[in-house]
Amino acid sequence: MYDNLNAEIGRKGLLKKEIAAKLNISPSALRMKLSGEKRFFIDEAFKLSELLGGHSIEYLFSKEATK
Repeated sequence: MYDNLNAEIGRKGLLKKEIAAKLNISPSALRMKLSGEKRFFIDEAFKLSELLGGHSIEYLFSKEATK
């Protein structure tokens, strides 16, 4: 669902279980959030932005993939 977010996770070579641990959530909760089944909280979005090199939240959570 979040193409840019998934692309940046791949570019950084981060494991989803590592990201889940940083967000203090389970890997299954992260999977549901990445698929759009559950929503991300704003504090999680800011942590993801930091983990992924400071990309804007707007970019990471855009519904359309951008370069």
